[in-house]
Amino acid sequence: MKKNKLIAVFLTVVTLSSLNSNSIFNSMPTVSASEQDSIKTINEMVESVGQKDWSTFIDLMCSEEREYFQYYFSSENRTTNGIKQVESMSLESITPVNETIANDELLVNEYAILSYSDNIETYLVGLYCNVSEENQYFYNGLNYFNITLANDDGKMKIVQFNKPSYYMATETLDIEVTDPNYTDKCDAINSIEASDRGYLINAEGEDITNDSFNVTTDESNQQSAIYSTTNNYSSHPALKTYTNYSAPDTMTVLMNKVDEDHPAAVEYSFDFYIKNTLPNECILSTFGTAALKANAYCVKGVGLYHSIKPVNSAGGYEVTQYTQNFQVGTSNTISDKIFDSIADKYVVNSSSKVFFPEFGTGTEGKTGSSKTGRLLHYGSKLLDEQGKTYLQILNYYYSGSDCSSGDVKIVTIN
Repeated sequence: MKKNKLIAVFLTVVTLSSLNSNSIFNSMPTVSASEQDSIKTINEMVESVGQKDWSTFIDLMCSEEREYFQYYFSSENRTTNGIKQVESMSLESITPVNETIANDELLVNEYAILSYSDNIETYLVGLYCNVSEENQYFYNGLNYFNITLANDDGKMKIVQFNKPSYYMATETLDIEVTDPNYTDKCDAINSIEASDRGYLINAEGEDITNDSFNVTTDESNQQSAIYSTTNNYSSHPALKTYTNYSAPDTMTVLMNKVDEDHPAAVEYSFDFYIKNTLPNECILSTFGTAALKANAYCVKGVGLYHSIKPVNSAGGYEVTQYTQNFQVGTSNTISDKIFDSIADKYVVNSSSKVFFPEFGTGTEGKTGSSKTGRLLHYGSKLLDEQGKTYLQILNYYYSGSDCSSGDVKIVTIN
């Protein structure tokens, strides 16, 4: 079980508008055969959870995931997080997601079927849940999930089952004050907005982590951010906006590189996870300190992001070995020293929001374009050789991008 720390408590208020969106499924004039199949699958999944019919639940998963869920439900060392923590579940809504929005949130690295299936459909699914314990996977009340299905041997099967982004939720849902579930929907959106900022709360707006910590800034002397936002939704009741952060002590990793046929979810300390990922993401012996720090912040940032928005809520794991290249036993003195130097620090964007710091290899001897929202390993190495600091390297790629409108910030847990 992951224990989280909190850093900083600042509070402002925004409200929820009647957002432009796709119409809900039931109002669509025509429904394709695959859509009918997908809706049937989602309904059967909800029914199977209510009946604790795990055999049916497993059958509704794509072939890539069935081995894991068989382990999940039968192993003596199985995780207690995920769908098993749901004591009861009922369906509130199924809303199709615009393809462009859906594609931005497909976890192709984690689920290979999403790269080759000839039919992929994404739905924003509202589920009322009663759970044994509230955490990053499920909480009591209305939860929204991104449920993506793919054609798997002629049937639409569930591939991705995780929390949506605030953007997906607000662009997809059409919430009216007259809706009988209006308050519940606002509470659910509020929880999603908080998780997008890096903070875990339940439907009541209550912190579902432990312990409170303050935020300071690093040697860059940037201001510790207090987020404020324009009230764009004045016609509706207020939603709360938080800049608290939930920093992980542990990471639950699907070990699907170790044994693809019998993957297990294993909990490691967060420090161990980072130290055994960083060496596999860049060539440590040839990188300078600034480049290594910049890359370490990215690796930590991806871990932080998924500790709050897990790759698989139903499966009870936060990342897979393909989310980042995590391999047990690969840490070394270089990566350990770099991590230890930033052990209590995290990168957030100019609005103090946790973001997904995408990164890639790049080309040796080239920095690549700036403001792309994607750090390049070889590019960071060259920028380091040009005398840039780790923060300047991070800002070269992330400042002015979709990740951060202005310069990123480093926050420190005290």
